[in-house]
Amino acid sequence: VTGNRDSLTDPFTTSLQRTGLTHTVAVSGMHLAFLAGLVSLLLGASRRLTALVLIPMSALFCLVAGCTPSVVRAAIMIVLLQLAPLLGRERDDCTALGTALLLLLLWNPYSAAHIGLQLSFAAVAGILLCADKVQRGLLYFVASTCGATVGASLLTTPLVALYFDAVPLISPLSNLLTLWAVGLLFGAGLCLGTLGLLLPRLAALGAVPAALLARYLHGVIQWLAGFPFSSVTMG
Repeated sequence: VTGNRDSLTDPFTTSLQRTGLTHTVAVSGMHLAFLAGLVSLLLGASRRLTALVLIPMSALFCLVAGCTPSVVRAAIMIVLLQLAPLLGRERDDCTALGTALLLLLLWNPYSAAHIGLQLSFAAVAGILLCADKVQRGLLYFVASTCGATVGASLLTTPLVALYFDAVPLISPLSNLLTLWAVGLLFGAGLCLGTLGLLLPRLAALGAVPAALLARYLHGVIQWLAGFPFSSVTMG
């Protein structure tokens, strides 16, 4: 939830890299999207109330997460997409993405060389380019996950190969088996962390199913990382 990875072992970190799931433990735009989805679900159909809650919450989460480029990108996009209906304008993902990049580069032009910025914007651009096309004619859950994975991989794979000297071939399967659990675990961690400030015993009880979900993630990631050629080095 907060991006603290001190307890992750080196073997498990390697498994995350081999399966293309490093993004699940680094607080990024994906986690802010999970937060936005959770807030929208809790507040129902009230667009105005959702916007009034999400805009300051996105800014706060951005500060808590350390204002990494991917989180700032997501926060700007969420703010713009929430402001659009309030101002009587149409939502447009590409405009929001372009505006986020413009603001980041105006603040610091050298951030264009930041690996996190390149991967974040390339992933979202790839999703916008092809995710909708992949989803047509397939079951929604499988299609949406595969569409997001294929789209994100479309433009990020060359960058991953360049910067990390490896390409995780098993990434589509690993994302399909784990992203739903990552979303649930993030939401559970957020709720339990807040509840723990007020009712720690109740939070500890609620943490039991969340821990089982975390064990599922750990086991699946280790299992997939053990497959031959799950990741191929550029050498």
